[in-house]
Amino acid sequence: MEIEQCLLESLPLGQRQRLVKRMRCDQIKAYYEREKAFQKREGYVKKLKHGKNRVRFNLADMIQDAIIRHDDKEVLRLLKDGADPHTIVSSGGSLLHLCARYDNAFAAEILIDRGINVNHQDEDFWTSMHVACACDNPDIVLLLLLAGGNVLLQDVNGNIALDYAIEGTESSSILLMYLEENGVELNALRQMKIQRPMTMLTDVRQLISSGGSVNQKNDEGVTLLHVACANGYKNVASLILDHGADLNVVDNQYWTPLHLAAKYGQTNLVKLLLMHWANPSLLNCNNEKPSDVAASEFIEEMLLKAEIVWEEKMKDPLAVSTLSQEEQYEEIIHDLPIISNKLPKRLFIKVNGNSVVKLPLLMREAGTSPENKNNMCSYKFVVRFVLLKIKWNYVEFSNVNLKFGTELKSQFVS
Repeated sequence: MEIEQCLLESLPLGQRQRLVKRMRCDQIKAYYEREKAFQKREGYVKKLKHGKNRVRFNLADMIQDAIIRHDDKEVLRLLKDGADPHTIVSSGGSLLHLCARYDNAFAAEILIDRGINVNHQDEDFWTSMHVACACDNPDIVLLLLLAGGNVLLQDVNGNIALDYAIEGTESSSILLMYLEENGVELNALRQMKIQRPMTMLTDVRQLISSGGSVNQKNDEGVTLLHVACANGYKNVASLILDHGADLNVVDNQYWTPLHLAAKYGQTNLVKLLLMHWANPSLLNCNNEKPSDVAASEFIEEMLLKAEIVWEEKMKDPLAVSTLSQEEQYEEIIHDLPIISNKLPKRLFIKVNGNSVVKLPLLMREAGTSPENKNNMCSYKFVVRFVLLKIKWNYVEFSNVNLKFGTELKSQFVS
């Protein structure tokens, strides 16, 4: 409906208002018709159905929630609807890990009947048995043993499930009885852990005697000093330092040996590095000093004091070190790590084919969680296997596939 402006102005006020209102309604109607036609051409029509919108989750998420809530009927229904019993959770574990953590023996038995791997290891090499022992869920422990669970598998820290079972608990008693019945001696297990630093010390001596460099890096920038400091091998670190190791060497993510010693609570190694004048103010890729990643307040305080001494030394190179006058610190030993705050994933290095040592390897991961959005870069510890071959004049690092659990089991038995 169109009308000339002069004619509109000649009409009485009441008639003019009614006419303008009618014209406006025609405009709105024409607008909606055009929008509807446009949506049809684009291939969609918005249909508003109030009260009928539903949020849908995938079966993998739903079965995890059902296990946590002990909703056994829901678990059975979801498995019947096609939920995969071999679903991997965010930590790399299986649904059986969830059952072990939340003491859901019924769901665990159902999953075992569906063929789930009872020896599956997560990103930290924890099996369901490790989780069950750490949480002291004896029903799960017994169920896993009856299903063929391997109690000798080690996690990234070299601990078997028994190491996480609190002494005197039912879970501990069940495992001790099982090991005794199968002829496994606890002294042999402890001896194997003690042998690791000694074996690495022997290998490093062989490397030095053959003219190899103690500062050789692998593809990730990791050196032998990184390995020794991460594991607390003081004798190995001392030997490496005596033969010209770079105190402030960084890996590809700018982590120094001092960062690693602080991160993993190796107090004696922190002390050793500071006595050799390692720089406590160097930053890693997260702009963190060693004091920022310290495993304890004790180590943090020692590093903060060292930072002050380092600044004074930079101002006056002739200043006398006060570190040498400090008393010796006792080494921090993590006997029973807490399940809710497990140590990060570590890198296992095979030395000369007969020793396994662990090392945290920092790998880049884009920050996707809200707390990481403002970070310049975020990192996670990932498990890799590296073969350290000691030859006459050099150290060669190469990636290999290693059946970790099987090999360690054979070492235990032998």
